[in-house]
Amino acid sequence: TVPADALERMLAVSEGHDIVVGHFHPTPLKGDEMSIEEYRRFTILNDDTIPVSTWSRIYKRSLFEGYDPFGGTPVGEDWLMNVRLSFRTDRSVGLIPDVIYNYQIRSSTSMCRSHRSSPEFMEEMRSYLIGAIPEGERRRYVKETAQAQLALFERYIHSNPGDGSYRNHPFYGHLISDMAAGGVDMP
Repeated sequence: TVPADALERMLAVSEGHDIVVGHFHPTPLKGDEMSIEEYRRFTILNDDTIPVSTWSRIYKRSLFEGYDPFGGTPVGEDWLMNVRLSFRTDRSVGLIPDVIYNYQIRSSTSMCRSHRSSPEFMEEMRSYLIGAIPEGERRRYVKETAQAQLALFERYIHSNPGDGSYRNHPFYGHLISDMAAGGVDMP
């Protein structure tokens, strides 16, 4: 559900920002703005600091002009769209610590609840994530990209205990290489 004044509150914060993110239950936001650099890092990480969903947000139209934010992505498009859009602005991101959206999972059929991970899926997401970051910026975000891949891998391992087939898949070699390049240790 959305509070009646949610859009009004978001628009009030939009002055000076191309992206505004509102708090939604159960993920709290801290502060009233975040630097674009921090936002990019948290968005690439896909952690709960800044959720990657598209709800509870507003974007300036100019971010979309002459641009396909989805880039042909068949899955994870909300995450990857937010990564792409973060590189289309240099302005800080407005935050609203008040609840703007009351989120409730109602179905086990949502992608985030029903998608089964695989080495093929993780390799595909790695490719899309790296592709979502402009080529000239990729070196700056190697650590976050590696950490995001590691998080996907950890979810896969948790869901598939005892399955070591991933060791023969290109994703695993890319993960190890990317982690070394980003200075990320295997847990």
